[in-house]
Amino acid sequence: METMRGPVQDYELKDGVLRCLVEDKAAFYRQDPTRVLALFTASAAEGCEIEKDTYTMAMQAASGIVRLHARVVREAVQNILLSDWPDKIAPLVAGNALGQYGITGTGTGLEDLREVPCTMETRWWSFLRMCNAHYSIVCERLGFSQRFADVLAGMDRLAAQSTLPQSVAELKRLLCHLPEFDYEAAVRTLMRTDVRWAGQLALYDALCFSGEPYRMRHLAVTAADLAAVGITGQKGTWVLSQLMEAVLKAPDVNTQPALMALAQTLAAEYK
Repeated sequence: METMRGPVQDYELKDGVLRCLVEDKAAFYRQDPTRVLALFTASAAEGCEIEKDTYTMAMQAASGIVRLHARVVREAVQNILLSDWPDKIAPLVAGNALGQYGITGTGTGLEDLREVPCTMETRWWSFLRMCNAHYSIVCERLGFSQRFADVLAGMDRLAAQSTLPQSVAELKRLLCHLPEFDYEAAVRTLMRTDVRWAGQLALYDALCFSGEPYRMRHLAVTAADLAAVGITGQKGTWVLSQLMEAVLKAPDVNTQPALMALAQTLAAEYK
């Protein structure tokens, strides 16, 4: 069992039940709280139950998780969430073992996570929503990057859309202002609780088939290209945003000569 921390001989997996074979289980988990996380990670990886006495002793030591480095906790929780049995995290939520990271709740309803597309952003976003946890607090306390916090914020923005895109042009404009993530997985996630999203996959397929640009990285010029002709700083940022607007409206203008000429004109107008 490669998912377990410590010698394999400390555990037995038999008839779908995981059992700790150490005689003093209470001391075993109390001495090293990472063993508690490893136990539930293994349960999620194997899709198995935990023997009652093992479970009881591990949960009694779960309060020690607060002493661990945030990275260790983050990686363990993520491994569980990205498994085929993400709801195995439920006891740690219900036992308030993750409360110091802003993750609380009863742990009920988390079995629905199994139906969420298995990507980092969709599983974390769904998990935090089910726990009524705010992504900014959790990301800060667990040491996630700002980019990942921005992605979760982007998922929130999608979920809060009062009207959905009805054309490729509208979808391009929506995605242009969101951080990059697996949009198809996001749509499949949102479809689970909001039927309005059911038609969005076809629209996204149409956008992908069109090949039309809608991200900054799709532009035929870069910030470095602008800097090479003296368009830098806030001016450069503004010019790039204006170029993106122009390309959203007219994809054919997305060539380096055309955009560089437009950039020079825009730079002259910048105040």
